[in-house]
Amino acid sequence: MSEFFEKQTDESRVKTQIVVKYFATWARVMLPSVKRRGNRMAYIDLYAGPGRYNDGATSTPLRVLGWAANDPAVSKVLVSYLNDANKESVVKLQKEISELAGIEKLKYEPSVNSGLVDKDLEDYFNATHMIPSFTFFDPWGYKGLTRNIIAGVIKDWGCECVLFFNYRRIRISISNKKVEKHMVALFGEKHLHRLKERLAGPSHFRRKEAIVLDEIKQAIGEIGGKYVLPFAFLNHKGRATHHIIFVSKNFLGYDIMKNIMAVESTEEVPGVPSFTYSPNGSGLVPLMFEPDEWMDWLQKSLTKTLPKILGDRELSAWEIYEQHSVGTPYIFRNYQKVFLRMENQGLIEARTLKSRRQKNKFARELLVRLSTGGNNG
Repeated sequence: MSEFFEKQTDESRVKTQIVVKYFATWARVMLPSVKRRGNRMAYIDLYAGPGRYNDGATSTPLRVLGWAANDPAVSKVLVSYLNDANKESVVKLQKEISELAGIEKLKYEPSVNSGLVDKDLEDYFNATHMIPSFTFFDPWGYKGLTRNIIAGVIKDWGCECVLFFNYRRIRISISNKKVEKHMVALFGEKHLHRLKERLAGPSHFRRKEAIVLDEIKQAIGEIGGKYVLPFAFLNHKGRATHHIIFVSKNFLGYDIMKNIMAVESTEEVPGVPSFTYSPNGSGLVPLMFEPDEWMDWLQKSLTKTLPKILGDRELSAWEIYEQHSVGTPYIFRNYQKVFLRMENQGLIEARTLKSRRQKNKFARELLVRLSTGGNNG
């Protein structure tokens, strides 16, 4: 474990950037409601580590606290709970926090503790009504990362989390009887059983990855995580070593994180984020899409599903995006391009409630309906 903090890797840097960027956006979005609901929000990090790498780079909790301390509004409402099982790491973390520039601006002093992430902590989160909270799970392996604890930290209003999913270790542990209890705790018995069946026999490594991610998405969905978004980290051979997985009950959070992950993706093909980080810049595309077919696939999918979504009514471009985009790699700007293409082809009609519409633009508030010209088919 101590070797992990010798030097910050590029993968760790990207992971931290994604988490800190999202926390900053989440906190500002939540502020108006937080001020009406008790004037407190929380950052929770259950595997916080010593706070700084030996090369001097700051890790996620210090970055979050540093940003919050220097935001005039967030600094007045943020409650932070940081934990690590390693007592030596906790001592180092406390020292780093005390020396953090601007830390005195936080109204509430960060709570730093040393304890195991175990059944007692699961029970605590599930029994306690949570203030709006953003929780980060970053375990060394997978011990302590369970469906029950995820359920506990996301169950209340305004609560979301990001978890480190050690794909390489989890993949080889799925059929390992010695650690089966940990796999059951993470996936649940039903999903673990189905995983073993789906992974049996020869299959391409990317197909196996898709199966594992599909089951964890479903497992988290059953405990209230309506929106589950993974981001993959690849090794030099293009194989996934780990993911970070975002969990939310709110589409706005899902869309915000999607755009953050899009920026941090190694590559876009063409203009569609890969949701991967690759050290050699390969940016392998998601499993079910070929690069030259991505925008065509989106148009074909919309052409097929819009009659079901719209019927004889009209919805805004954003409302269609919200209903259609979940589980796809597409972000709103991709939909805007396809909407324009479909409008030019006479497949849809769009109107604005404003005095005028920007030329060659497809704003989120534009009202869309199926074309009455008979070209839908």
